Amino acid sequence: MRSLDAPGSTPQDGRVRVWRVLLEWLVFGLTASGAAWLVAKRLLATPTEFGPVAPPWAARVLALHGGIAMLALVVAGAWLQAHVAPRLCGSAGRNSGFLQLGLLIVLISTGFGLYYVAGDSTRPVWSAVHWLSGLALPVILLIHRRLAARHG
Repeated sequence: MRSLDAPGSTPQDGRVRVWRVLLEWLVFGLTASGAAWLVAKRLLATPTEFGPVAPPWAARVLALHGGIAMLALVVAGAWLQAHVAPRLCGSAGRNSGFLQLGLLIVLISTGFGLYYVAGDSTRPVWSAVHWLSGLALPVILLIHRRLAARHG
């Protein structure tokens, strides 16, 4: 099996790299599935006498989105221990990192809220906060990565 470690790196560096790559793919999957659901719900819904109805595949995309989110929670927990905790003091990307953590907290809270708390009257607000935060997260992730590359 080919090692992900660069010459002179420690096994810990390799594990951190694996968690980072996995988390980045999960963020991509969450963004893609969330955007697909948004397109289905907002642009492709068919008007009916009972209100707009999303295409049948939208429910499967939303289920996929929820499944990826569950896996992302586990990976993000590992990422916090492996990457965030050692860099809390003095990191060049600390502000963008804290912004990402804040967005993650908003996404987790609003995702939970959409599933368990939101009623018909509050669902649009929960939803808007969730998808706006979800679309912002990959942008902040790219900025964070660029800052790390510049200072690393």
